[in-house]
Amino acid sequence: MSQLEKLTLSLYVHGRTSFIDGTHLHNDIISKMPYLHRFNFDIVTEIVIINNEYLPTSDDVRRPLIEKGYNVDCYVDYLGTERGRCHIYSVSSTMERMHVITNKFPDGIFMNVRIVYVSDSMHSIEYDFFVRISQAFPLLKHLTVLSTVNQQKSTNELDGHEGSRFVPDQNKEVYTI
Repeated sequence: MSQLEKLTLSLYVHGRTSFIDGTHLHNDIISKMPYLHRFNFDIVTEIVIINNEYLPTSDDVRRPLIEKGYNVDCYVDYLGTERGRCHIYSVSSTMERMHVITNKFPDGIFMNVRIVYVSDSMHSIEYDFFVRISQAFPLLKHLTVLSTVNQQKSTNELDGHEGSRFVPDQNKEVYTI
């Protein structure tokens, strides 16, 4: 594998004691592949049991790759100080799928993504998130949502609000559009 020139990596990792961050990616993958010219990735580390007092920020996670010239973004979410989740990804990715995003997903435009899976067990998924989804993924064909937290706003509060192709059915916890 050290001769690879292009690598596309999509991982969902569950139950570690640390996030897969820019340092891990550089030290464990990129530095071991001297011919690698294109590296697209979408990596989620979920249900990380935090064993120390230091809680990495999004900047801590992405900085090592940005300093090396990679166009990446990420977001980190914590439930208290004992559980965390990190999603790091290539901004210029050519992948057609993006798995397991939450409502902490930052703004951006992903022209190649056609399939998105949303799951958030820490925060409610509100209407404005669906507006952001429709803007971030303009060519989206398939959206699956799993939410275990009730919405804070009622559908009555959304009357007359336009701008999104996706309106959640408040009677379901899992739905696909």
